Amino acid sequence: MLASRRRIKMHVNWGLLVVLYLFIAGMAGGIYFTTAMYEFFNGAINEKMKKGYLYAFFLLIIAVVLLILDLERPARFMHMMFAYKFFSPMSMGSWGLFFFGLNAFITISINSKGALKPLGELFLKFLPYKAYILVGSALAIFLSAYTGVLLSETTITIWASTPFLGSLFLISGVSCGVCFLMLLNKDNDDFIKKGKMLDNMCLILELTIILFFVLALTIGYGPYPEIKNLFSGLYGFLFIGLGVVVGAILPILMNVFGKISLASPVLVLIGAFFLRYAIVFAGQIK
Repeated sequence: MLASRRRIKMHVNWGLLVVLYLFIAGMAGGIYFTTAMYEFFNGAINEKMKKGYLYAFFLLIIAVVLLILDLERPARFMHMMFAYKFFSPMSMGSWGLFFFGLNAFITISINSKGALKPLGELFLKFLPYKAYILVGSALAIFLSAYTGVLLSETTITIWASTPFLGSLFLISGVSCGVCFLMLLNKDNDDFIKKGKMLDNMCLILELTIILFFVLALTIGYGPYPEIKNLFSGLYGFLFIGLGVVVGAILPILMNVFGKISLASPVLVLIGAFFLRYAIVFAGQIK
């Protein structure tokens, strides 16, 4: 009863803008988390690698713009923030976006050698640098997972009837973050080697969660006839062909048996986008 009260009681008609929002916001969280963890465990990192915080911040801005465009009125986004409802996923997500963006800006300021340097020095008087990146990492995890939880908290059957979308989008977001940074730091052999290992772990876990996601909808909580939309026609091709095979299985094989190649992270990013595209659009077919 309580869970049903928390669901969004509205007609959902989400399109490409929402898919882009889910993809970009999840990747922003993944980029920040990966950069922060790499710096936390490796100590000093080069300036090019530290730009991961900047990429995450600007991708977040793009994601917020996409969300506002989908809402059609900027005032609606502000209303979700200031008319806070504890059990509202939209309200919680809005504040999550805000605090993640704020922490990313603080991290950028601390690492700045230009106009933001005095501001960064001011922030360091309150907390040590590593505290900021740890808090930012937690917010990044929240942001990436929230993109899946948001779907689960609607009344769409194949979204609301499984608990796995949050974890699926979280792991996929981290994988996207790793791959994005691999593409932009291809001359950093240490990160490429570690990124390849981390991405393999993420992709294997992602495939496992997808399996549980499908089983939950077919024999666990279902069977739900709507699940057929993910296995037939255009959305079946996008989900299985691009999301699973191209975006996960092929990159794992390339990472394990092939030489280090930039093709693998590109395939992961393509697959992650179409995974979300298929889930969002197939879920809304009656």
